[in-house]
Amino acid sequence: MGGFIELHTLERTFTNKFGNAIKEDILIFQKDNQKPQTETAQSVALAHLNQGLSKATGDVKADILDAIKKIELVTPSPIFNPKSATIDAQKKDFKKANSE
Repeated sequence: MGGFIELHTLERTFTNKFGNAIKEDILIFQKDNQKPQTETAQSVALAHLNQGLSKATGDVKADILDAIKKIELVTPSPIFNPKSATIDAQKKDFKKANSE
């Protein structure tokens, strides 16, 4: 996975106050110096969309086909930068994103 190294995977199960069994996967990663690979995320998404396409019908099938056509338009989420997390910086980023 670009940007992270998987160190450990744990599983746990517990019962909530309603008596439901809750299963959790606990994934422990360490950041590495590699840049995240957008192509990997897109190929994983495409595989899941194609899997869903084989079972979908009607409007859902049309939506999945549309998503597959537009997969190249999906861009990575921005990396969180605490210095730009102020309200003023967020407003500036919002205005910039909506003026393009």
